[in-house]
Amino acid sequence: SNADGGGVNSTAIGHSNGVAGDYSSSVGYLNSIDGTEAGAFGTENTVKTLRSYGIGYSNFLEAGDRQYAFGFDNTINAQDAMVIGSGITNGSANSLQFGVSDIAKVHIKLDDLTSSGVQMGLNTITPNDTSALHVIGLADSGAGQPSSAIYTQNNGSISSGLSARISVDDTLSGVYNGTYASFLSDTGGAGFDFWGNGASYLGTSVEVGTVFSGTISNSNVIRTGVGSLGSPSYSFGVDTNTGFYQAGVADTISVQTGGVRRMIIDQNGNVGIGTTTPPSKLTVQGTAGLSTTDVLTIASSTNATVFAVNGAGNIETGGGTPTLSANCGTSATLTTGSSDTAGSVTLTSSGAVNSCTITFSKARLASPVSAICNVGAQLCYPSTRSTTAVTFAFGDESGGQVMDYILIGQ
Repeated sequence: SNADGGGVNSTAIGHSNGVAGDYSSSVGYLNSIDGTEAGAFGTENTVKTLRSYGIGYSNFLEAGDRQYAFGFDNTINAQDAMVIGSGITNGSANSLQFGVSDIAKVHIKLDDLTSSGVQMGLNTITPNDTSALHVIGLADSGAGQPSSAIYTQNNGSISSGLSARISVDDTLSGVYNGTYASFLSDTGGAGFDFWGNGASYLGTSVEVGTVFSGTISNSNVIRTGVGSLGSPSYSFGVDTNTGFYQAGVADTISVQTGGVRRMIIDQNGNVGIGTTTPPSKLTVQGTAGLSTTDVLTIASSTNATVFAVNGAGNIETGGGTPTLSANCGTSATLTTGSSDTAGSVTLTSSGAVNSCTITFSKARLASPVSAICNVGAQLCYPSTRSTTAVTFAFGDESGGQVMDYILIGQ
């Protein structure tokens, strides 16, 4: 009851098989062969291509030569292709696909770029051109730990040589290591989150270069490339020019904001702010040309200046530039660079004065311990002092005299 279909030197064994291709064989029921040197074994297999074989139930080999289907309800329409499993459609040449459906299968194909290796895709039939293994993870259930693309257990590890890379380019891709730790790409893009027992922590070693790469182990470290000014190794979200990097010299760390280096810790443990070559444990360098700008300030909880050093090297306690009271004379002036702590006052240009009150720019935490001034050839001392002002008293001085003053302590 077989219909041989006219194929030359062909054989049909079973029931209702049709063999139209030459040098072909069919064994089973309702198989159809149009291809030359082809075979169908099982039930309702259709083979239309050269040197192709359908084994199982309802496999369909329709376009391209040298095709092989094992299982049921599979379709192949590409040359040099193979399918093992069920419900799979393989339209990729030089490939093998196996699994239980089109959305749950493994795809292995010849490397498109070099044709000298293979590429494997899990849950994808288009593995990345530069990757040997491309995994698309499962949808996150939203309960408990996030879904992972790769899972290892019992201290399983993933390692690679110095030139190998692990790339994460999907919000659900990554590696999950039992209940100990895992890494998943950041929800804002490529990156790593570390999970373990419901908490976020770093439990593996990841070496990160231009592309995430290196060795994963249980050494509790994370490594990255050296980075550069404007493109730090560690940055934050879309603010890519702010973060940490190596300053081009071994054993150094630099901090930058807005693409500008702000601080460095060198190989000797010296910290530099405003300088890249700190000679001491802490070096703070001001901005060139701004001698009156404070380089270092210590302030109280109310932001009152307790101690300050300006760019000229002057020490200030209590604030910035003070003001003069009327008893100094209606045209009295402060010499440029004078501060709450020390300076010079040119007294009134007419008449005579015998006192001068200096009001601080910022309230001090306590009254000055002492103060001293010099007017002409005489030393003078404060008649009153408080947290907001000091009044110096002296003998009558003619207009235009200069009073130098200095405050000591709080």
